[in-house]
Amino acid sequence: MTLTPILEGADVDARLCSRRFSFPFILEIFATLLIVASMLFTSGCVGVAGKPGASSGGSTLSIEVSPSAINFGSLTVGQSASQTFQILNSGTKSLSVSGISVAGTGFAVKSPALPLVLAAGQSGNVATTFTATATGPASGKIMISSTAPDSPMIVALSATAVGKASNLAVAPSSLSFGDVKVGSASTQTVQLKNSSSSPITVSAVSITGAGLSLSAVSLPLTLSAGASANLSAIFKPAAAGNASGALTIKSNASDASDAIGWSGTGTAATSTSTSSTLTATPPTVVFGNVPTGTATTQTIKIANSGSSSVTVSSVTASGAGITVSGISTPLTLAAGSSANLTASLKPASAGGASGAIKVISNATADSSLQISWSATAEPSAVTLIANPTQLSFGNVTVGTTDTLQATFHNTGNSDATISSISVTGKGFGLVGSGSSATLAPGQTLTLNVSFDPATAGSGSGALTVVSNASSKQIGIPLSGDGVTANQSSKHSVALAWDASSGSIIGYYIYRSSKPSGPYARVNSSSTPSLSYSDSSVSNGQTYYYVVTAVNSSNIESTDSNTASATIPAN
Repeated sequence: MTLTPILEGADVDARLCSRRFSFPFILEIFATLLIVASMLFTSGCVGVAGKPGASSGGSTLSIEVSPSAINFGSLTVGQSASQTFQILNSGTKSLSVSGISVAGTGFAVKSPALPLVLAAGQSGNVATTFTATATGPASGKIMISSTAPDSPMIVALSATAVGKASNLAVAPSSLSFGDVKVGSASTQTVQLKNSSSSPITVSAVSITGAGLSLSAVSLPLTLSAGASANLSAIFKPAAAGNASGALTIKSNASDASDAIGWSGTGTAATSTSTSSTLTATPPTVVFGNVPTGTATTQTIKIANSGSSSVTVSSVTASGAGITVSGISTPLTLAAGSSANLTASLKPASAGGASGAIKVISNATADSSLQISWSATAEPSAVTLIANPTQLSFGNVTVGTTDTLQATFHNTGNSDATISSISVTGKGFGLVGSGSSATLAPGQTLTLNVSFDPATAGSGSGALTVVSNASSKQIGIPLSGDGVTANQSSKHSVALAWDASSGSIIGYYIYRSSKPSGPYARVNSSSTPSLSYSDSSVSNGQTYYYVVTAVNSSNIESTDSNTASATIPAN
């Protein structure tokens, strides 16, 4: 007989659709702009940088705030971003700032100790943050009260919160580069992790804001289930002043784009020449998600970029679970030479972890080099999944051998240690040697089980695997019928199906005696053919079949439609 199952999930047709703003959404934006404009105009000249101050006996009181408006860009719900603004006493008399307050949902300001007294020409930086709590645009303002005649000054705040992606995790949630000299560069690592059970493809990474770039990234980037990849974000300011923007990752995840805010301040380069400079690559270490009790390492390159030798006198690490190795002190680095330092993290408990690695040397610049590190410790989990859950050999002629496969996949985040593999039951056996194995997260172990009946009759047994997984012992029932040559069924079931349009290497055929399953794989290895003949059938039985497509990574499609065949009684 012939059946034509339709293979579902064997091919994915991804289409890029543009978003159009609805008319109510445009009205909402327009209303928000009117509100901001109203706040600015009803305050007269408040917030206008460079407004002349009051004169008294040849002296003036004047204040300038830069920038006068801050846009945090687009942030994913739950993420935060920080930016700074500068308060400058542009007059000739001492200026006192008596109050700094903020209005607007999600916005906050870290006020310095007040009153803040600034001498003529003196300035101070104030940090403000935005935390995205709900999707949509957000606006607010910072009010600065002082002894200047144009008090209070107002800094307009705006941001946009977008929906959080459900299966592409981006860490950290924001990037703060701090002060970086003009012409110099600071690098931070952004980790992308696929937390779904299907591959995710990152198609584009875009950046807004001046001075930020990414190291060479090969796109599109495909992350298999549970896999992660790191991006290096480089801030290299071309001019002094505050800089900010957003880094947006576009993918085929459940939320098409993820955005994180970034900020940094370019500072004027000094003219003082240095003869020795010690640098670290990367300057910040992000371990990402690490299972508790499991060690992970990263390599840090310590380089002397100066013109004279540098002697490293000590290397120390702070923070729970971190150790460093690879450098024996004192270590002398000639000009232009480098050495590798290995940072190893083994968290003992779940939660956020952070600290710093400090390198002390006699370098004329960065003599105390500090490398910050961060990680998220996850509870350790070892999970083994068996497929199929039972092996049915059907009729096997006495004196012949049939073989079926069973796989065990580690879906946890820690190594699965298999301590015992055994097969019981008359006529059943394990093909090949091996009674133990270790599976890293994501790895699969394939076992071949044989049935060689010595006499006619039904046989049963079990394939048992013992490990350190949450299910300490997994048993797969085995069944088969030994028949003599003249008892063997003269019948067979001919199967045929349409080709999958995806990139595959073959097909698996599954069979069950019930339409609801469970189904057991018939062929031990995938077949590239579009047909299959099942001769291990018994007279008078009804069988149900489904077919799946499999790619080179041994990832199977969903089941095809179900087809059935009833074998004649004789």
